[in-house]
Amino acid sequence: MSISYPEKPKRKPKLKHKLPADLAALGWGLRWRLIGSFVLIAVIAGLYTLGRDLAGSYYYQQAKQHSDKGEYEQAVEDYKRAIDFQPNEADYHGSLATTYSWLGQQDKAIEAYTRASEIDPANGWLLCARGLAHHNQGDYDAALSDYARGLEVDPDTAKCYLWQGMTYEWTGEHEQALGSFRRAIDLDPDNPDFYFWRGTCYAWLQDQQPAINDYNRAIELNPDNADYYHWRGLAYAYLQQYEVALADFTRALDLEPDEADTYVERGRSYTNTLQYEAAIADYSRAIELDPDSAEAYYMRGQTYAAMSNYTDARRDMQQALVLEHPYAKDRLDEMEGE
Repeated sequence: MSISYPEKPKRKPKLKHKLPADLAALGWGLRWRLIGSFVLIAVIAGLYTLGRDLAGSYYYQQAKQHSDKGEYEQAVEDYKRAIDFQPNEADYHGSLATTYSWLGQQDKAIEAYTRASEIDPANGWLLCARGLAHHNQGDYDAALSDYARGLEVDPDTAKCYLWQGMTYEWTGEHEQALGSFRRAIDLDPDNPDFYFWRGTCYAWLQDQQPAINDYNRAIELNPDNADYYHWRGLAYAYLQQYEVALADFTRALDLEPDEADTYVERGRSYTNTLQYEAAIADYSRAIELDPDSAEAYYMRGQTYAAMSNYTDARRDMQQALVLEHPYAKDRLDEMEGE
C-alpha cells in the first residue's frame, strides 16, 4: 500500500528553539511504523487467505477419496467443510450436489447444483447435472428444461445428450430420444453407454435388430457390463432365438450373480425351450433374491402348470395375485378348469 506525503518544503522555517533529536524524528518514525503495520496486516491477510485455500483444498480431496470408496455420508461432510473455507468454488458445490444425488437426496442436489451454476454460469454441465437430479425426482419437464439450457451454454456436452435421451425415453418420446442418443454418439463414439441406451430405445420401439447391433458395439467397448448382456438377451428372446438369449443371460449372471430380474428372464427362456426344471430353479432363485417379484411367482406358476403340477401352480399364482401381477387373476380362473 502506498502513502502520499506532503511535498517537502524548499527551506526550513526558522525556529526559536531547537527541538530535541528524538522529538524531531517522531513524525517520520510514526509514518514508518504505520507503513510496517499495513505491510504486516497485508501479510497476515495473505497468509489467512492462503490458509483457508489450503484447508478447503484438503477437505475437498478428502471428500473425493471418501466418495471413491462409496463413503458418501463422510464425503458430504468434507465437501461442506471445504465450502466453509472456500464458498465460491463451483466445483465444490457441484461435487456436493453429485454426492447428494447418489444418496438419493435430490432436493439437496438441486439446491447445490443451483448454487454452483450461480458461481459458474458458463458451465453447462452443471445445468445438465441438475436436470438429471430433476429426472431422478420424477420432474421430467424440469429435467428437459435444464438439459436445453445446459446445451445452449455448452452444445458439445455428450453426457447431457445421453441424459436428455434417457428422459425422453422415460416419457415415451422415443424418436426424440433416438436423436439425443445419436448426437451423444457423434460427440463421443467410444462410449459404450451411449450405444447401450440407444439400443434400449430401439427395443422399446420393438426394432430388435438395430438394438442388438448397438448392444454388440457396447459389448465390444466394454465386455464386462452385465446390463449389456441382459438387454441383448431380451432382444434375442423377443426374436425367439432362445439359445443365444440363454447364453447372454448366463453371461450377465456370471458378472452379477444376484440380479433377480436376470434369473426371471433366463427362466422364461428355459420355459420356452421346455427346460422346466432349469426354469423352476431360476424362478426360485429370483424369489430368494427378491421375495416381492410378482413376475417370478407368475412364471414359476405357469411352468408348474406346464408340468401338470397344479397344486404348486395355484399356490404361486395366488402369491402373484397378492403381489398384484396383472394377469394372475385370469390365469387362476383358467386353472380352476384344469
